Amino acid sequence: MTGHDIVVVGASAGGVEALPKLTDELPPDFPGSVFVVVHLSANAESFLPDIINRNGALRAVHPVDRQKVERGLIYVARPDHHLWLQDSRVRVTTGPRINRHRPAVDALFESAAHVYKQRVIGVILTGSLGDGSAGLSMVKKCGGVTVVQDPNDALVSSMPANALREVKPDHILPLAEIPPLLAQLAGTKIKLRNIKCPRMRFFMDTCSERPDQMQRKAGPPSGVICPECGGPLWELRDGRVTKYRCLVGHSFSPESLLDGEREELERALWTSIKILEERSTLLKKLAFEANESGRFRGQRTLKERAADLEKQAAVIRKMAKKIVCS
Repeated sequence: MTGHDIVVVGASAGGVEALPKLTDELPPDFPGSVFVVVHLSANAESFLPDIINRNGALRAVHPVDRQKVERGLIYVARPDHHLWLQDSRVRVTTGPRINRHRPAVDALFESAAHVYKQRVIGVILTGSLGDGSAGLSMVKKCGGVTVVQDPNDALVSSMPANALREVKPDHILPLAEIPPLLAQLAGTKIKLRNIKCPRMRFFMDTCSERPDQMQRKAGPPSGVICPECGGPLWELRDGRVTKYRCLVGHSFSPESLLDGEREELERALWTSIKILEERSTLLKKLAFEANESGRFRGQRTLKERAADLEKQAAVIRKMAKKIVCS
């Protein structure tokens, strides 16, 4: 007999502000362990444990790899490192980005669901795009409790809204009402049943796959290219949840894949503008040198070609600005 004593929390944009409001309200005798992934820049120094420790009753730490899970601790993912669970140990590793993030919410949630099953509470807070939806779905299928912050209460609503669309959570609450629920669930004894979780087709410590392995697991590739590495992507469906994964191990929700492709398109357009403008500058320089040397033949053609390139660059620039603002 135990309670729902493994709490996994995921957040993105707005998470730095929301997380202390959640952890500050947890009681000092909270009978569980809390694991947190907030999307941060890979090069940023994370002060999240310090922020949580200012007013919270529970101690927050950046764990080290294979650290033992203890009650009463809040384990916060380090920037540029995945945080996941394996055999009652905390894993802190690098590896392919998931939903274009490292750390990724899905990695934490899916691993926790398979290790602790009914004991897990999955919590999705404020954030953008779709990281966490697949992981929350796995928590539910493995018998855990699913909690989503009310999108109307979130600083950024798309991450909880995506979770609501793909998973039917057990609780949809404003942020202020989540800590009392966590304390109640962690302290209420449950009888553990033998629940058969969906088989994990991929594991965090064996990310890369051979093409024949992917074919056996997921069929033919989808025809979509991975925006991270340029390799083929396979479409993986699990109920209402859809993911895309490449041979390297990069994984995407549809929202994060669209965002990655938008960035790739924007980068390609700006590269085209740069090349066109560089060619125009070079043609103008050649035209000037032809004029200075008295070789007037071809000077007009060079200037006309330079002007045409500038017009083309202006058209592409307009397209790029539309994509940025859309």
